[in-house]
Amino acid sequence: MSFIKHLTALIPARFHPARQSRLDASLDTYSSRTSTVGRRSAIGIAAIGAGGALWSMQETNTASAQDATSPGPSSGRINIRAFGAKGDRRTDDLGAIRKAIVQAEQTDQYPASVFIPTGNFRRSDSIALPNQTCLFGEGVSSILNSQNDTEFNKPILVNKSAAGLIAARIQDLTLYGGSHGLQLDAEQENADLRLHNVGMLLQSVANIEVNKLFQTVKISNCVFGSAPYGIRVTGTGTNCLLATGSEWLDHSEGAIFLRGADGVTIVGGRFEGGGRPGRACIDIENATNILFLGCFFENVHETLARFRGITGAIVFQSCHFSGTNLGNGVLRAFRWDIGQETVLFRDCISVQPMPVDGHVMLEGSNPGIFARQILVQGTQQAGRLLVQPGALATDQRAITIDAVGATGDWRLNGHLTLYPAASGDTTQTISITVTPASRDIVLAASPRKVRLVRTGSGRWMIAIAPIAGMTTHSGYAFSWDVLAQGAQPTIRVPLT
Repeated sequence: MSFIKHLTALIPARFHPARQSRLDASLDTYSSRTSTVGRRSAIGIAAIGAGGALWSMQETNTASAQDATSPGPSSGRINIRAFGAKGDRRTDDLGAIRKAIVQAEQTDQYPASVFIPTGNFRRSDSIALPNQTCLFGEGVSSILNSQNDTEFNKPILVNKSAAGLIAARIQDLTLYGGSHGLQLDAEQENADLRLHNVGMLLQSVANIEVNKLFQTVKISNCVFGSAPYGIRVTGTGTNCLLATGSEWLDHSEGAIFLRGADGVTIVGGRFEGGGRPGRACIDIENATNILFLGCFFENVHETLARFRGITGAIVFQSCHFSGTNLGNGVLRAFRWDIGQETVLFRDCISVQPMPVDGHVMLEGSNPGIFARQILVQGTQQAGRLLVQPGALATDQRAITIDAVGATGDWRLNGHLTLYPAASGDTTQTISITVTPASRDIVLAASPRKVRLVRTGSGRWMIAIAPIAGMTTHSGYAFSWDVLAQGAQPTIRVPLT
């Protein structure tokens, strides 16, 4: 029997009757990516005990045999077996793992390294990770296993400090069961985290869940699967998140769920399986700078993506969309729930003809993808003007929008900041949206009155009135971006 068949045999059928084939595939992929650690050069894997409960590795270098019984501070790593961990899937190894972590914290190594060798290590509680800690194993055979503990509904890994988890590394490990593979509940932030060659499977809530500030995170060659959520960040502050060569498999609620994000890049990701009706595979709100590069989407949720409150455009580049057959077994195109947000497709392909609502930008060749509502060709026009204070009369200091030469549909989103004109005055910020259908409207009534005025066919002005009793008009900054099918409106301001 192959190694993967042995490994899947460890998972009772009651946990995955409908997921066995998908889990087989995910484990197959994950095992092919695992690498040896340290001095191990030739690996032989054998099942030991009933049902293959314990895994061992044959080593060709005799020096590494000491690692199983020595904490090894001189080698820069602390082995949990030196503190009594059995790894037989029956013994509670929590105490030994905690002692190893305490020992690692007392070393001068950065990060403090705790080694999880081959085995199935059961625990009765969560493992609290200190800051600057590296928890690493030997790949798919190093298992933190909770799948048989039906009463264990806790995260496998959590942050030790109430402030959050900083500068931690998790690599070459498999995490089975529990409520979460990793749950971070921080009062301040979670930052500078690295996950490499990690498998998280069969969690009851999420593979990874973070309450806020999930930043400067690098994920590589990981497999997240068989859980309601893959990566779920419920609070603001996800930024500088880079995931490369990783997989999201069988997530009923969603593979990626972010609330407040900036600078998220998914490269070479595979999204497959799962998908409860009414949910989306990717669900992102209040975000900017989101890129999916070279990703593969197959048979996930009927709604592939839900976007709200996006600044600029979410970009899909060189991505493949196979479609979904969930529900009735017939392969059909993914749906998109993006409201009036903008999605850019660059050199992508859809196997099924895939209409996309909202604002769609197409660059390069995108066979099978087309806009159902608004097609935005090319790139966005954007600009920013800073105008110094002047002494002009009411409404003479105005921004003009000339769309006489514009073609097709367009939308201007602007932000006007009025700076104090005198002592005691305050800064005033106003959001402005202009479309071909816009009419006269008061944008702000006080302290300065600001109006959008239609001055003719295809022409508007944003009129700024001075504060009563003041002869000096405030200076202002105006930034904007325009989405348009063809020729775009021209923005003008009086500079004298």
